[in-house]
Amino acid sequence: MVLVHGIGVSERSFRPLAAELATDRQVSAPDLPGFGRSPRAHAVPSVEELASLVLRVLDRRELTSAVPVGNSMGPRSSSR
Repeated sequence: MVLVHGIGVSERSFRPLAAELATDRQVSAPDLPGFGRSPRAHAVPSVEELASLVLRVLDRRELTSAVPVGNSMGPRSSSR
C-alpha cells in the first residue's frame, strides 16, 4: 500500500495506520514536496507531478504493484 497525505500534513499523519497495515503487507508513506522531511518545491507541483513522484518512490522501493490510499481535507461545505 502507498499512503499519500493531503495538504497541510505529512507522512506522520499516517503512522498509526501504517503500523497497523504493516502487520501483513508492505506499506510506504512518502512525504510530498514541501511537507514533513522533504525539501520544499521551487514551484507548487501539479497533480500530475505529484503522481509521478509517488511512482518514482514506488520504483525506488522496487514495489511493482500498490494499492493507493489518499487522504485530503476534501471539499469545504457549509450547513447554512
